[in-house]
Amino acid sequence: RDPLRERAVVTRAAPALTSDQQAAWDRIVTLLTERAGGWSARPALLDARVRPAATLTASGPVRDVEPPPACLLHGVTGSGKTELYMRAIEHVVASHRQAIVLVPEISLTAQTVQRFLERFPGRTAVWHSRLSAGERLDTWHRARDGLLDVIVGSRSAVFAPLPRLGLIVIDEEHAEAYKQESTPRYHARETAIRRAALCGCAVLLGSAT
Repeated sequence: RDPLRERAVVTRAAPALTSDQQAAWDRIVTLLTERAGGWSARPALLDARVRPAATLTASGPVRDVEPPPACLLHGVTGSGKTELYMRAIEHVVASHRQAIVLVPEISLTAQTVQRFLERFPGRTAVWHSRLSAGERLDTWHRARDGLLDVIVGSRSAVFAPLPRLGLIVIDEEHAEAYKQESTPRYHARETAIRRAALCGCAVLLGSAT
């Protein structure tokens, strides 16, 4: 049971990057390459807005897990952040790893997932609370069995059981919608950073503010 099964898809080639996009991509690909190598050295800051995130638990700092850098990509709406997300995903998929893409609102999921389907046909799934119980179950099994490369969804998609997770993208990372107000309470951004620290993947944050 796949809600995207009947979706018409026309595959599209990647467009050429602008000079600003290329400058950002050169930094992102360095981060991804170093992260894939296990981060043997301490994470370096790419610029003033790229920083390692603190890894905390209720009992205090976690000392046995080096927190991965969370790369913050700043760009106004229409500046091409999504293309950089897709390039980053292509990079991790080429190394046989997988990616999660979070968007703040379910209403944005449909238009976002269409763009990812055009780039990653047949290996993309959607994950949000409006799926039927059967769709949610089957998507969970496909994710757990390694049959998907990309999952696009709202905040709960951060828990998708991808076994070879290499990248978590959080679009509009400043949005309040990433906070789960009912039990169990969590912030999807902080949860993504913590999960990345545990499984050895990178986090790419995007914001227009």
